[in-house]
Amino acid sequence: MLLSLLWLGPQIAHADFSVLSGNANIDQGSIRINAELDLALGKDPSEALLSGIPLMLIVHAEIYKLRTKLWKHKIQSWEYPYLLNYHQLSGRFSIEDQLTGEMRTYGTLVDALNVLSVVHISEKMAIPIANDEHLYARLKVQLDKSNLPQPLNLISIFFRDWRNATDWHRWKIAH
Repeated sequence: MLLSLLWLGPQIAHADFSVLSGNANIDQGSIRINAELDLALGKDPSEALLSGIPLMLIVHAEIYKLRTKLWKHKIQSWEYPYLLNYHQLSGRFSIEDQLTGEMRTYGTLVDALNVLSVVHISEKMAIPIANDEHLYARLKVQLDKSNLPQPLNLISIFFRDWRNATDWHRWKIAH
């Protein structure tokens, strides 16, 4: 059974997340990161969502300084979790910001994903940053499978359709 699951995996329709563009700057002790994403859910996650299983999308952001070409010193990091849900009675999709509790609804999945595709982060820096420091911001987005029901969580390990995540994308921070 397990071998047949692994064999079927590559044949399933696959969609993924990607970072299209972005920038970062520091102004008066605050970091601002802006990014445009392409978020496309595959068939299986979309069907799970339409069946009433909420999906958690997490935006990860970091500020770091390069010590050497291969060694980074992380200065600060943040996670922004968003719960994407479908309400069968109303036929609408909702996005709940897990940090603020703010919830917004949308008529289509495309509308909801389009809203999540525009990232604007503004955070106070924990430590003062000198203007001559060469800093980088990096960002990635992933579908968090840890909150899926246990049987689905296991299945999501083997099927590419559930591996929605971007690579880390980085930008030099402008002062």
